[in-house]
Amino acid sequence: MLLQDLVIVFTLCVGVVIVFHRLRLPPTVGFLLTGLLAGPHALEFVGSPAQVEALAEVGVVVLLFTVGVEFSLSEILRLRRLFLMAGGGQVLLCTLAGTLAGVLFGLPWSQSVFLGFLLALSSTAVVLKLLIDRGETASPHGKVATAVLIFQDLAVVPMLLALPLLAGKADGGPVAAVVMVGKSLGIVVGILFLARVLVPWLLERVVRTKSRELFVMSVLAVLLGTAELTHVAGLSLALGAFLAGLVISESPYSHHALGEVLPFRDALASVFFVSVGMLFDIGLLLEDPAGLLGLLAFAIAVKAGLCALVVKLRGYPWPMALRTGLLIGQVGEFSFVLLQLGKGEGLMPERLESRILATAVLSMALTPLLEWLGRRLATRGEAADAKGEAHEGGRDHVIVVGYGLAGRNQVHALQHAGIPFEVLEMNPEVVSQEAAGGLPIRFGDSTRASTLEEVDVRRARLLVIAISDPSAAERTIRVARRLNPSLHIVVRARFLAERERLIELGADEVVPEDLETSIEIFTRTLSYYFVPRDEVEELVRRTRSSGYGVIGDSRDPGREPCPRTLLPGLALDLFRVEEGSRLAGRLLGGSGFKEATGLLIAAAVDGDRRIDGPGPELELRPGMVAVVLGAPDRLRKAAEWFLRRAEDERGGEAGAGPAPDAATDVDAVPAPHESPERAEARGDDGA
Repeated sequence: MLLQDLVIVFTLCVGVVIVFHRLRLPPTVGFLLTGLLAGPHALEFVGSPAQVEALAEVGVVVLLFTVGVEFSLSEILRLRRLFLMAGGGQVLLCTLAGTLAGVLFGLPWSQSVFLGFLLALSSTAVVLKLLIDRGETASPHGKVATAVLIFQDLAVVPMLLALPLLAGKADGGPVAAVVMVGKSLGIVVGILFLARVLVPWLLERVVRTKSRELFVMSVLAVLLGTAELTHVAGLSLALGAFLAGLVISESPYSHHALGEVLPFRDALASVFFVSVGMLFDIGLLLEDPAGLLGLLAFAIAVKAGLCALVVKLRGYPWPMALRTGLLIGQVGEFSFVLLQLGKGEGLMPERLESRILATAVLSMALTPLLEWLGRRLATRGEAADAKGEAHEGGRDHVIVVGYGLAGRNQVHALQHAGIPFEVLEMNPEVVSQEAAGGLPIRFGDSTRASTLEEVDVRRARLLVIAISDPSAAERTIRVARRLNPSLHIVVRARFLAERERLIELGADEVVPEDLETSIEIFTRTLSYYFVPRDEVEELVRRTRSSGYGVIGDSRDPGREPCPRTLLPGLALDLFRVEEGSRLAGRLLGGSGFKEATGLLIAAAVDGDRRIDGPGPELELRPGMVAVVLGAPDRLRKAAEWFLRRAEDERGGEAGAGPAPDAATDVDAVPAPHESPERAEARGDDGA
């Protein structure tokens, strides 16, 4: 019974993961161990492994969907060269390596090529789960790994079509296979086109209903529907889910959709890892440990080494290339699918099937360890490059790490102030494009001492780390501080919790995005209530100087707060002086406006000229815009002073007073502190 099996699985997961958390081990390994314990090769707690595997496939689908939403179609198009060159190179080289190994072990060439197919595929689910847990999907190695993994998923299609050819059972020969590949790619393009047209239209109408349930069901319908269409076309369900995520990523409702799906992702992804653990036969490890461990070492070494080589040839530094290679050095879940189909075609000897299956499961279980090893090797590579002492003197320049939105804004500010700077960026396309425009930018990994020395870090005054990769930021701080102890380091952080760690490593200032957002919000809130600027700035200063903590009551005991209760509902509005109005052509001091209305004209705009704090000698010429300050109820009556008088509109005598309803034609705009909707709702005079 599926429900009973799920109760057993989730109960075991809770216990095992709690133990792994205490031991500081990744939960993914705990899920795999849970599957091993509950599966048919150990305690046999689960009576229907096939049903659990079916639910696990849904988990992979949801996981790939969320990755597609976060990655976005525009990001895929921007990384198309990396996608084709790194992904294509890795699949090709690993397939050739596996083929050569099979031939050397005496397998027929068809079985050897099939072995190469199995070796080329990595676990998209395992790697992306690690990247998501560490918040590194947007890091350079995370983007490269994701591009390679998605290319592997696409490569499954021609591999599946090639199986009958390898077995000598294909109808129509190579031409038919090429036609099938073309059809599959055409279906993918068609799905993307239709989805980009239909999905935004559908979601817009669903959102208008304001029904959360309908929105969730619509997102799931798009997700599962697209996955099923790709499955019918001969592609994988996971690839279809990724395409669905890419489509929704272009929608303005993508973040809301992601928030609704995330709980499903985490729960179902854990079921996937449990199902993988059920496949492992521990008896095989006891029977032939040397042979199994040798095959495991060969698979990881070949995959990690060849992938690192491809990434390095793409222009990335060795530490990042090696880290990426180790991250995708396992044999993935799609190899299970190929393995079953290849067995039916006679492409997999029985003596190898169980060993390859065990190798895949073990390699997936070792992925967290390989990822940790990659980080350690990258850090040692940086330390080995850190040589020499910091030089005295300086160019007084700024080094900006990362040229995303935060980096671009920093560069624009430095250009405006005339401060010299150097930019380091890990995206080759961005570097080429910006360097062609004359920007002092170069490709380089800021975690490498040699890269920082190229931008003369020893003589720099300031280092701004504007990247969204926490681990890379930490390593950059360590290396930069060794090279230049007097360097002032400012770091961007996503969360306040990262601040203490970055300060300990040597950062001078840490700017958490969540706290800076809160400062901006309360600054605008207080400004709306006309809190004096000095009080607002003092509150901002105290918040930042307190380390972004909650500052409590920050009022100066020696100073009374501004008596805002004496100014209830103070508001601003703008009015245009019309030809023939009561104020047109008159001096402000002699107009009687202030005495009659109790309002203050705080500023005026005459064409391109702004007049702050106008005096009584200001002539209110037609076309001039006045900024009026006062109570909202009085502002509603101020319009009659600025509008053309009704007698003039009917051809009446000049000098007559305004018509009672003249305010209905006021040419005014909402105040800066007021939304257009509230301005519209103030009254029928529009002021």
